[in-house]
Amino acid sequence: MKTGGVRARREKDEEELRVRYEHAIDSANQWMDRQYATKTRLADFLDVNRSCLTRFLNGTPGYQPARTRPSILRILERIEARCSVYDLVEHHDVEAPAGETFDDAYTWFHSHALRLRQLSERFEPVTALGLVAELSVQALHGPRGYRAAMANNVLHRLSGLIERDEVACATPKLLRMTVARVRSLEDVAMRGASEIEREDLRAAAPNRAKGWTGHVLGFCAVHLEDERLLAEGLQRLQEAVSAEHTLEDGHWANLLGLVDAMARRDHAGAEEIADEIADLGRAAHDEKLRYTITTASLPSLVRLWRTRAPDLVAPVPEDGHALRRERSFHNEEDAAGV
Repeated sequence: MKTGGVRARREKDEEELRVRYEHAIDSANQWMDRQYATKTRLADFLDVNRSCLTRFLNGTPGYQPARTRPSILRILERIEARCSVYDLVEHHDVEAPAGETFDDAYTWFHSHALRLRQLSERFEPVTALGLVAELSVQALHGPRGYRAAMANNVLHRLSGLIERDEVACATPKLLRMTVARVRSLEDVAMRGASEIEREDLRAAAPNRAKGWTGHVLGFCAVHLEDERLLAEGLQRLQEAVSAEHTLEDGHWANLLGLVDAMARRDHAGAEEIADEIADLGRAAHDEKLRYTITTASLPSLVRLWRTRAPDLVAPVPEDGHALRRERSFHNEEDAAGV
């Protein structure tokens, strides 16, 4: 009886693995179809060996999931975690509508925004970073009039994820992939801005793209210890701050957050850059800018400025924490420029 019970449990376990295996193969193939991707790109996305992944998807004996094959189980689990997520929402927006009517394009844009929000909120930051970056492919091929908006939506989400402490544990491969993605997204947002009908949003879209791109590049550079990339990110952010007429796009807060991260890691250039943005803060003559640096989320930068720019470190008002939260109040349409 005891032997029969063990055998029954083993058969049940094997059946569950078989079902998961079949579903994983379907999910992986659907992911490649939607992203117009090869197995090589899927292997990079999952961070697994390409030849093992190919044999896994082809059902080669010895490469099917089993409890005695941990490396194959890892492939199964990563497909379930990273590819099956696309089954959470409808897929009517996979390809651009042939007619690109207003209703079709607008629906496609909103479905893309919904998917971005779901991925960034349902998964831990490192996984979400890779998943959100993958949605850049759809933004690159979005309908006319919405390309800049969709690209800026992805940049906005990546900007919110990249500053999370957990991202410091991301692999260099993921960070490099993110850098490549944001460069492409910035280019699309810059070129697609001319398609936006509203004049004010058409003028704001390029600066939003530049600022959010600089923020992502800067944090990736800090984690990768890439000085050239850091200089590029800082330059973009400082240019965006100089052109920013209001604080609602978050470029000023993003710049301060990046310099705070540099100071926290004792980066050699943190003090010089802190002095430069202190001058920007003084030139702005806006009390909100002073309140930003006194929040608890920027302790390293505040410590620098207490000795180097004490005039900027003002007492925190009752709503002193509100500014850092302002970045999340606007919806995807306003943030992206629709």
